[in-house]
Amino acid sequence: MRFLKIFFLLIVFFLLKAACIHSEELPVITVGPERYGKRVVNIVPFSGEKGAEVSNLVKRALNHHLVILALESSSLSSTDPTLTGTISHREGAYLFRGELVEPILGKRFNLKAEATTPSLLACALADKTMELLTNYQGICLSKIAFVRRTSRGDELIVADFLRQNFYRVRTAELILFPKISPYGKKIAYLV
Repeated sequence: MRFLKIFFLLIVFFLLKAACIHSEELPVITVGPERYGKRVVNIVPFSGEKGAEVSNLVKRALNHHLVILALESSSLSSTDPTLTGTISHREGAYLFRGELVEPILGKRFNLKAEATTPSLLACALADKTMELLTNYQGICLSKIAFVRRTSRGDELIVADFLRQNFYRVRTAELILFPKISPYGKKIAYLV
């Protein structure tokens, strides 16, 4: 009787095992490594007044995006997009004239930008480069709000995308959930 019970249990086990084998399939990996690769952009240092500073800021701004890797280059590349140009200062504004060369598609984009400060000019150039290469809108003109906890309490701090201009909005014992309005003019938080 004991052998009969073991025999029936083995038969049930093998039947269930066969049913489970047919219902399970091996997982298929559908994502290739190229989907997570960053788009490389070469930036030739800009000529003119504040050219080196603006080219470094553009490189920094593009590297803060997740889909672009900006590198400093001394000449045009045969495979990667290259940004070149000149900066001039006239009547309190910085002017950029240059081009973005996309050798794989065989396209040349003429770029013109104007701003009052080098950092705003770099943000405008980074946003335009991002939009031309990836069809996504750039976010360099965004502001970032965060809370820094210290031993004396919390500090609500707002910074620009390049992480250059930090300013303290408020200090309190406890600050929660900072959020900037869609137009960047107001900030909401709980105290």
